Amino acid sequence: MSREMKYSGNPWIGEIPKGWKVSRLKHLATDKDSLIIDGDWIESNVIEASGIRYLTTGNVGDGVFKEQGQGYISQETFNALNCTMVYAGDLVFSRLNYPMGRSCIIPEKYERCVVAVDNVIFRPNKDVSRRYLMYVSMCTGFQNENALIARGATMQRMSRSQLVRVFVPIPDRDTQQKIASFLDRKCAEVDEMIALQEQIIEELKAYKQSVITEAVTKGLDPDAPMRDSGIEWIGQIPEHWSTKRLKNIFRLKTGTTPDGFDIVNENSEIIPWFTPSDISDDCCELHQSERKLYKSEVGKIELFPKGSLMFVGIGASAGKLGYSHISGYSNQQITALIPDNCNGKYYYYFLIADRKRLRDNAFFTTLPIINNGYLSQNKVVYPPTTEQQAIADYLDDMCTDIDSLIQTKQSKIDSLKEYKKSIIYEYVTGKREVNE
Repeated sequence: MSREMKYSGNPWIGEIPKGWKVSRLKHLATDKDSLIIDGDWIESNVIEASGIRYLTTGNVGDGVFKEQGQGYISQETFNALNCTMVYAGDLVFSRLNYPMGRSCIIPEKYERCVVAVDNVIFRPNKDVSRRYLMYVSMCTGFQNENALIARGATMQRMSRSQLVRVFVPIPDRDTQQKIASFLDRKCAEVDEMIALQEQIIEELKAYKQSVITEAVTKGLDPDAPMRDSGIEWIGQIPEHWSTKRLKNIFRLKTGTTPDGFDIVNENSEIIPWFTPSDISDDCCELHQSERKLYKSEVGKIELFPKGSLMFVGIGASAGKLGYSHISGYSNQQITALIPDNCNGKYYYYFLIADRKRLRDNAFFTTLPIINNGYLSQNKVVYPPTTEQQAIADYLDDMCTDIDSLIQTKQSKIDSLKEYKKSIIYEYVTGKREVNE
């Protein structure tokens, strides 16, 4: 038998059962033992290797505590800064970056810790379940409400006073606990299915990498006579292949951010201007760029022709690689490898096979750097150009098939995540009732 429902008065919540209430978060922490307070402002120069664990917004996932970072502060620093102690079982909201207002429960392993200032420590009244509130915070509507009031150009942020004004549905405590316990079980089942799909994706990516490496270093003929390449990571290669350095088969040209050039985002009379953000972490083929240069200015620079490889040589993105299907230009973080008597697509795949070694062996300061001198001296194998084309064609087909399987698994993950969000919303707003 369906329950009698009423309108909550809030669009994101919609209808709730007649006996439920709606409350702002701030009205759920009015007991003498309750608490709503920001975390502490802790400078990086007081972070130590041991002591009281220091947690940031990066540890607050969407309904899950995320293990990352190894920061601590001393008891002396804790006392000097008059910090608030956070305990296992506390509910912590993040008010920085999307999903805005996400929260998690501090796990049992952290008996005592402190949290950064962009977190809100929330200890509700005794008649409010923290786990139930955590599930409420996972609702897309709740997060969108917070996102509407957040501010910031590069980093979206909301204040604690804004967060605690958001309305949430509140049934009696027994119902809260039943809902939270049910969602613990149900979400664990969904998370297990998501984890399985993620594992399959990682296996497919590893398989793709092995297919690429095998083809670009051993060729397509399993019966070809082999010889030692003289390149440690490659080992043996077909007997009729040779080896060269990249500088002997490519022209290396580093891009710039031209002085006086107008950089635009419109799509009229312009040319592509590549930056590392155009290139995915898994490497990709480039058909367009996010940013452009005015076409009237291109006479002052040499465009990189289509078929060039766009290699990111500096920063956290070092080692990212793109194959350009269009002519264009780039900023100074990218080096274009312009093919000279070689097949650019074959070497796109070759550098995918080699890029972890390139990055691991790069010169390091505070950021990884793969400079042109280092890159140009890199040894590569050199099959006959007809074989280069055949291997590139083979890998185009194989990688397309594998990527299609990966996309199918990713779509399944996206559907499972949407399903998880939907069941959380249905139960925390009372539209569906936990089966006794």
